[in-house]
Amino acid sequence: MSDFRLETGRLLLREMTQADYPALAAILRDPQVMYAYEHAFSPGETQAWLDRQRDRYALYGHGLWAVVLKETGRMIGQCGLTWQVWRDSTVLEVGYHLRRDCWGRGYATEAARACIRYAFEALGAPRVHTIIRDTNLASQAVARRCGLKVSDRWVKHYRGMEMHHLLFRLDSPVSRPQKQPLLLTVRQARPGDREEVECLTREAFWDVHRPGCSEPLLVHRLWTSPALVPELALVAQGEQGLAGSILFTRAALLREEAPPLPVLSFGPLAVLPACQGKGVGQALIARGKAAARAMGYDAIVIFGDPDYYRRAGFIPAEMYGITDSRGLYAAALLACELVPGALDGCGGRFVRDPVFETDPAEAAAFDRRFPPRTAHAGLPSQRRFEMLASMKRPRP
Repeated sequence: MSDFRLETGRLLLREMTQADYPALAAILRDPQVMYAYEHAFSPGETQAWLDRQRDRYALYGHGLWAVVLKETGRMIGQCGLTWQVWRDSTVLEVGYHLRRDCWGRGYATEAARACIRYAFEALGAPRVHTIIRDTNLASQAVARRCGLKVSDRWVKHYRGMEMHHLLFRLDSPVSRPQKQPLLLTVRQARPGDREEVECLTREAFWDVHRPGCSEPLLVHRLWTSPALVPELALVAQGEQGLAGSILFTRAALLREEAPPLPVLSFGPLAVLPACQGKGVGQALIARGKAAARAMGYDAIVIFGDPDYYRRAGFIPAEMYGITDSRGLYAAALLACELVPGALDGCGGRFVRDPVFETDPAEAAAFDRRFPPRTAHAGLPSQRRFEMLASMKRPRP
């Protein structure tokens, strides 16, 4: 547990621990509190919810926090900041759930205002949102008291149901300069691009996940792999050469009582270091998603850093009951629906082509094709990769 604290006049917001399970269960098993979810949570669902918040603390530095009444020291609810899917992207949402006996006392508004200030002042968020069912008037009133206004309407799919939702939005009072995007053309890769793509992949991934990198060997093998979808092998062409690349591949979800469900995945999303942070990766993903949808694909499942891929609409695959090939929920396993509801209630084990299994010795031998370069260990990005890889748990 970190020393994170947010305080208001009456409330303390802190990270939840396993010791908070009884108080959390009392909140989530109340069908009136969980009205928006159409059911009270079971013990297993409550534990998964708690685990998910603790994963969010580790991955993003925020999630739904415990709301503690200072006067009594009792946990009376949860409120915080989470990334949520809205249409084809993700938004930073302020969310709140309070014990029913604490309704009508202004606690939700007080906690939500503290979270909004934290989002703007500490996180530098340009805006915050909240997603509320169109029939949930009480939660809408809290949003309005916090200054949020309706900016969009949409039908979300949950547990096989269509639910009408409103998107409330509040922009930060602090204006920040916008990054200047690169001038790019995203196009299908050509045979003549292959060597340059392998080189830029090496530049993009060197020392990122581990000392050196194995991604160039994977790209080299993907060119001739039957798993590759040639129409979705894309490059970003800049003014001075290729700035990035992405290679989409065929994969599947293996289900116990249903046929395998074909899905897409993609291999290394590579962007030259000099071009990172300028929208190249997001442009490649967006073009790939649009083309894949036009080709009739329904969903994409990948392994990646949630803090990056949530910007492109990816959420934890666990939300759809999807595990890795060994049946474990993994923090780095992410999913994105191309067709709303495509993964609703789907579940299954995610399996990719064996081409993704690379041997370190083979990767080192392949790297000798490139100019020599010194590898370094113990870097922050490597520690984060190791943390993400370790964040797995059995499916209940």
